[in-house]
Parts: sequence; C-alpha cells; structure tokens
Amino acid sequence: MNKLKCNAVNCLYNYDALCSAETIKVQGEQAMGSGATFCGTFSSKNIGNYVSSITNMNYGGAAKQLFNTASMEPHVFCDAVNCTYNTNQLCNADDVQIQNEVSTSAEQTECQTFYPR
Repeated sequence: MNKLKCNAVNCLYNYDALCSAETIKVQGEQAMGSGATFCGTFSSKNIGNYVSSITNMNYGGAAKQLFNTASMEPHVFCDAVNCTYNTNQLCNADDVQIQNEVSTSAEQTECQTFYPR
C-alpha cells in the first residue's frame, strides 16, 4: 500500500487531501512525464457516483482518519510503464501525489510522483 495525497478536491474519494479509495489506477501507458499521467479512479462528486463507488471505499481508513490515527493507503495500480516506480503495474513509491485542484475529470489530474526510467 502507498501513502497517497491528493488535491483533486472535486473527486468524491478526496477526504481532507487524502484518498479514501481502496484501490486506484494511475493511467498513462506511454507517459514520459507526470503531465501525461492521470488518476483513472477519479470520480466527480455527485450522488450517482457516490452510490457506484461504494465497493471501492476504504471505510476503515476513513474511520481511523477521524481520530488522526492513520493515513489512508490505497493500493496503487499503474499503467505508466516508463515510470521508475512501476513494478509489474504496481506502484512501489512510498508516497504518491495526485495533483489538480480544479479537476472535473480524470484526465485533468496527474501523478506528480512519476519519475522516468
């Protein structure tokens, strides 16, 4: 699991700049830099998306976060094969940063942790 910070405030998984998803997928198979990556798990805040995302929520992490006892650490799958942290489509970075405060779609986010091989 990775510690994941996210500033995509329009994403329903964003909980105090932490990701409340159980798993996420960073996309951008041919990316050569962070600008060509994006969080494929991003889901805009609306009632329909809340209902459809119930099975991917990290409820235990969210509950612990209420008491500041742990940070949420989702499993991070990654398509960015040119990233040094990608090992068999799993991110092995200790900390992952997803960026873009004004994002309203997955393609407007990016993985700032991307580091080219």
